[in-house]
Amino acid sequence: MDRKIQISFLAIICTFILFVSCSSKENHYEGKIFELNFNNVDNIQTGAWIKIDDWKLTHVRSMKRGVNEDFTLPTDYVVVDSSETEQRAFGSSVNPKNIGLHIGRNLKDINLNRLPEDAPKYTIPNPGLLAAAGVLRLAKTDSSSFKITVPEDYPISIRVLEE
Repeated sequence: MDRKIQISFLAIICTFILFVSCSSKENHYEGKIFELNFNNVDNIQTGAWIKIDDWKLTHVRSMKRGVNEDFTLPTDYVVVDSSETEQRAFGSSVNPKNIGLHIGRNLKDINLNRLPEDAPKYTIPNPGLLAAAGVLRLAKTDSSSFKITVPEDYPISIRVLEE
């Protein structure tokens, strides 16, 4: 009987360790102005994501998969799927600054099609900064606070500029 108790106890411990190690760890930011720095970004994996308030933008590697998602962002390499290339991956590297452009496009879609007309909209106060320095700044039109959540290992640097 003692052997069965030991095995049960060991199974419970292993299950707990597995649960704790598999639980996703996230970084939460809250503020009025955010800065996302796309310099020195590499190895953005498919399935990585950034959540702006309740809007989750997911990185996808395959254009085919991107069609099935609401809000997508590229990884650092995007595969172009077509009937001619299904047997081999044909794709292209993505400049990390382009991810900032995709974030902007997704936010424009959210502003125009998903938010009520009278709701504060997301804005990019200095769009030239992305092209010139690889930095994207995000705010809301009414200067209200909002949240950004990312997985702990998210490769894009995020700073709160104004709380």
